[in-house]
Amino acid sequence: MKKRGMLRRYLQTAGYAWANYRAGQAIYPFYASLKVSNVCASKCNYCDLWKEMRENPMILPKEKAYAIIDNLAKSSILCLSFEGGEPFLHKDIVEILRYAATKPFWTELTCSARPDHFKKYPIREAAPYLDMLHFSIDEGHENLELYDRLHDLRDYHPKMSVQIVVSCDTLSELEWKVKRINECGMWTIIMPATPLDKAEKVLPKLSKFVAEVARLKKKYRRTILTSDFMLDNLLKSPGGCSASSIVIDGGGKLYYPCRVLEKKTIDLAHNSLNTFVETPVAQAERDFMRKCDRPCGWCQYYGTVSATSVRGTYQAMKPWFQYALFRQSVRFRRPFCEPLDAASTNLKLQDQKFL
Repeated sequence: MKKRGMLRRYLQTAGYAWANYRAGQAIYPFYASLKVSNVCASKCNYCDLWKEMRENPMILPKEKAYAIIDNLAKSSILCLSFEGGEPFLHKDIVEILRYAATKPFWTELTCSARPDHFKKYPIREAAPYLDMLHFSIDEGHENLELYDRLHDLRDYHPKMSVQIVVSCDTLSELEWKVKRINECGMWTIIMPATPLDKAEKVLPKLSKFVAEVARLKKKYRRTILTSDFMLDNLLKSPGGCSASSIVIDGGGKLYYPCRVLEKKTIDLAHNSLNTFVETPVAQAERDFMRKCDRPCGWCQYYGTVSATSVRGTYQAMKPWFQYALFRQSVRFRRPFCEPLDAASTNLKLQDQKFL
């Protein structure tokens, strides 16, 4: 879907980046993760949302989602990521994506479907409104069998990647996944399992994680989108992360300075993001973040710190240059099998029985 106003947006972003550079800190964020719901069909041991879902289920109303999207469109945000929970369990997700696609920023979505979910999720209907589509495939999501069906996933979107969350127990299993993704001419984003307060602490030793991902990046070139800049920052504590990325919960509240500390601030359906980040309250939170020595490894906060560095900006944008310059090529003979969403493509979300 062709977007309008992107050139003007790029110029605005350059202005915000210059302001961040002069201030020596990420005042203005460029990446936003909107948790449209905490409802999920997975029970990853490193995640706390499925536990929160039992006590306080949150589904962002469509009208409130529109208001938040309007707010972000007037801010410094250049990329809006729709996440959950499972975003495809939101009954209005296609309409929300359609609305977001009219705004001057990139849109992406992360899905954690298992094979039996493809007949129930409106993935094909949503794809035209996304610039990028990510599938989370790892032990936590209990969908490793999808590595044998990667050729089917390629049919959903021309620009898609596999997201792999790595725990201390699964770091040794990383290479075969990257190899399979490489063989299918796809991309992957690799991230450590952040130790959240209400989840199991399975964060891999960051030095080993960084060394292994760096090794695989050299071996499987143009396959891993995780930036070198992020890997370097993971080893810095304190000072490796920044508020150049934000997370918004299923009720519209902004986590600030980060999701890991679980500090919720303004409701972005009613309060300007740009106005808030310029306040003394936001400044105090960023000062606290710079001194925080908690080694959480949350990829958003470590990867987007590039907003205050020329080298970092190049490293962070390099994966998207690869998106534009290199087409995903099929380097394998496609086997014949039934499409993942065959027979029941139009099932309504309320008919799902796995929740």
